Amino acid sequence: MGGIGKSTIAKAIFHRIAWQFESVCFLTDVKNEAKKGLQHLQETFLFKIFGERNLYMDTFMVSKLSRKKILVVLDDVDDSEHLEVLADQNYFGLGSRIIITSRDRQMLYNIGGDKLELYKVEGLNGREALQLFNEKAFKQSFSPEDYMELPRKYVSYCGGNPLALQVLGGSLFCKSMPQYPSKSLPSKFNPDHLVELDMSYSNLHHLWKDTKDLGNLRQISLIGCKQLIEVPDLSGAPNLRFMYLYGCSNLTKFPKISRSVKQLDLGSTAVEEIPSLRHLNSLEALFLDGCSNINKFPQISGAITYLNLGSTEIQEVPDSAIKSLNKLVNLRFSQSTRLKNLPTSMIHLTSLKTLLLAGCSNITKFPQISGAITELYLSRTAIDEVPNSAIESLYNLVHLDLRYNTRLKNLPSMSRLTSL
Repeated sequence: MGGIGKSTIAKAIFHRIAWQFESVCFLTDVKNEAKKGLQHLQETFLFKIFGERNLYMDTFMVSKLSRKKILVVLDDVDDSEHLEVLADQNYFGLGSRIIITSRDRQMLYNIGGDKLELYKVEGLNGREALQLFNEKAFKQSFSPEDYMELPRKYVSYCGGNPLALQVLGGSLFCKSMPQYPSKSLPSKFNPDHLVELDMSYSNLHHLWKDTKDLGNLRQISLIGCKQLIEVPDLSGAPNLRFMYLYGCSNLTKFPKISRSVKQLDLGSTAVEEIPSLRHLNSLEALFLDGCSNINKFPQISGAITYLNLGSTEIQEVPDSAIKSLNKLVNLRFSQSTRLKNLPTSMIHLTSLKTLLLAGCSNITKFPQISGAITELYLSRTAIDEVPNSAIESLYNLVHLDLRYNTRLKNLPSMSRLTSL
């Protein structure tokens, strides 16, 4: 059934677990994308994983994929042929996960067989449906006294379908009750018992103005809220773990957050300056990819394990900022075209497994890194030499990508890199 919430659930799962994987791909609206041809579908899929266009699913590419732990979400699939070209189980490395949303259960069974773990999304029950409708129509969880019967009729008509409830409820909003604001949650909103707040893809400008009791709040999802201009002070939310603000393109100020936050996604926002985050000792994953206003490497706690700074304006990585990140496992700078060479202290990051510098066209020197590295992406850089001293100690290297480096003239012997 369309609108039941399959895509929303898939997005929530994707953003919650993406940091655990080496590469991720969320391919939306596969059914319509496939109308442009299966080749286009594969190219789009590979671009989302590797960040490069004009890639093909040849033997070399399958070999690369088979070495990576990848999270793939294919949304709205209606043809088994789409799965055959995108989700062959032999494509991906150990620990990879494939999530598929579809209205065709039989097609999924035919492809997955006994290996399939099927989850059927049920419609909302009567109480949940009425609450959702009221929130969209009246911006509160209950119906006003003058509007008790109408919501029940709409809820009965929608049959528990969340999308239908949101569309119909939203169509009534402010039609005859203009006293309720449309750009924020109502002033009477009480989050005392709230554990998770998800207002993704809404038209919110802000959440609330006054101080709220957020003692139970663990997660906030405001993904794709393009009108959002500010986030309230959340430093007093002692149990807040996850904050997802990806795609809030009008958000310019870095939010005040709790020390308890483990994952913070500010990708593709307009945030201009990152304050010191050294006090956030619980922060493990930080996403700042696509933040084109950021030009300085952030000061972060040594607890960080995943850091994505792709497509930023950062020019240099200070030695003092990087040397303390001894738990860092995955560092990404893809398409950061102003980034220059990395500091020599990178060699002390003994937990670093993945370094992504693809598309960093100002990188001229092969980075000095620890022998613990397993994946090194250096395509489309300005590197002209790979010194023997830099490569010979990378015993654990499984994948080295040096494609499209037009200045690179030759390579040293890699016979000692037995895992490559």
